[in-house]
Amino acid sequence: MAIQHMAMVDKDGNVVNVIVYDTEGNWSPPEGCVIIDIKGKGPASIGGTWDGVQFAVPIKPPPK
Repeated sequence: MAIQHMAMVDKDGNVVNVIVYDTEGNWSPPEGCVIIDIKGKGPASIGGTWDGVQFAVPIKPPPK
């Protein structure tokens, strides 16, 4: 078993989930999503984005 932390990214580059993935398994992401190895590509979190090179964390709105 080879475990990696991966981000699930939709077709628009939005991070929709962060998962622990067994690279030797046969699971596939849902249609319209891909999984990307997080290591060395910046912090990945749900609500963030992927630009094809690195992850960006979600921007928090200013307090009211």
